Amino acid sequence: MSSTNGHTTIHDKISDAKLRQELRKAELVATIYENSLYSDWLTGADRFKGQDQNSPPPVVPESRHKGTDRTVFLMTEPQFNILRGNSRKLLVENAYARGVIRNLTNAIIGHGGTFTCEDKNVQLFVDDCLQEWNWNSCSAGLWDDNPIRATLETQVFQRVIGDGEAPIRFIPDNGLVKLSLIDPERICNPTGYNIDDGWMFGVKHQTEPIEDVSIVEAYNVRFDSTDTLLAADELLHVLHPSTPSTVKRSIPDFSYDVRDALIGANKAQRAISLGVQVRAKIALIWRWVFNEDGPEVGTIVDQVVVRRLTQRNETFDTTITPPGTTLNIPEGTEPVAGPVDYSAQYREGMKGDLEMVAAAFSMPLFMVSGDASNANYASTKESGSPFVRMAESYQAYMAQVSLRVIYRALREALNEDIFTEDQIYKAKCNYEYPEVSTVDPLKDAQATATLKDKGIIDEEEARTQAGYDPKEST
Repeated sequence: MSSTNGHTTIHDKISDAKLRQELRKAELVATIYENSLYSDWLTGADRFKGQDQNSPPPVVPESRHKGTDRTVFLMTEPQFNILRGNSRKLLVENAYARGVIRNLTNAIIGHGGTFTCEDKNVQLFVDDCLQEWNWNSCSAGLWDDNPIRATLETQVFQRVIGDGEAPIRFIPDNGLVKLSLIDPERICNPTGYNIDDGWMFGVKHQTEPIEDVSIVEAYNVRFDSTDTLLAADELLHVLHPSTPSTVKRSIPDFSYDVRDALIGANKAQRAISLGVQVRAKIALIWRWVFNEDGPEVGTIVDQVVVRRLTQRNETFDTTITPPGTTLNIPEGTEPVAGPVDYSAQYREGMKGDLEMVAAAFSMPLFMVSGDASNANYASTKESGSPFVRMAESYQAYMAQVSLRVIYRALREALNEDIFTEDQIYKAKCNYEYPEVSTVDPLKDAQATATLKDKGIIDEEEARTQAGYDPKEST
């Protein structure tokens, strides 16, 4: 650095600042380049601050080591608990999240499934079990003294969505089986566990004669700091349907982008609502006009009644008048336009967040936003098709869960010689859910035609309901 008479000049200081700035830019470019190599890999990880980012990327063979899933940085039990805790909090605080899970439950579970079989005795036995468990609404016990809650199949489904999984414990009881839902966080590694023995996230997989993560041998459940070892047939671990067989635990649907989008939509709506309240309170804004021909400042102040309001160490002058007062613009002032309403632009951003949530569940947008005013027949029909397929897929999955629970009770009855194996096999047990509500084009067209023929709606309204341009000629 050059100097004059031993002193640094202003020019030298500016040159030095520019050099430091360029150096900082180079460092940032290098950092961005290095991180870009793992950008896709870290998108799910950046939720966990302080996470070691030197772990292997997902392309290596160890990315799903021992049942872990390092592609989303789920390598520790506390990280699972963070995701579950965030999801549960969202379902309490966020109206959109509550609406999503309720709409999913109504569409998929509805009034509950129905068990049928071809053996009368098996049917009666299973019906008694379902009633004892309060499994579905068709079997809810009227003589039960316990509090009225959602049926177990509803709770299992909502936990799969909200917690990512729903462990069901089987407790044998004199030829019968009792059910107990277990919170997923209670399934954890036992004290002094050894990963080489197959333990990971509280689940022990087969290690001999060959290691197979998909074959579960035992679970460790912790109650009040006491570990309880359960064999695989003592617990039905209902995982999320999207969980690979080589991964031992599931994450909630309300995680990562879905959670961020729901929070963003909620904040945007609250901001819009507050903005409306603020703008509604402002009837008129006057601005003082100062020019050579205008009155003195003291004269202007004397013409109005001023109340001082202090907010954030700033003082504002406001004039408060009762409703219905005729306002006369004081001399030396002019009216100013009120605050601009940007709600329409904000709602576009909020709509984008809700569309992301709808895409995650294959739902039509109005089922997430609660606003069906812009959903015509054609668009609702098209967007409803993927949702129906998704709902039917979930129904098939939940039917499998229900049958697994039922067959566990039948196995206990088989051990007590209540039934024979051949009798259970010939019973042909089945479990079905109500048909998912769909748009029937023929019924809707007939209903529209009837309304038009009776003069209740005109041609334009009929075309609008069908999703066509009302002005277009027939």
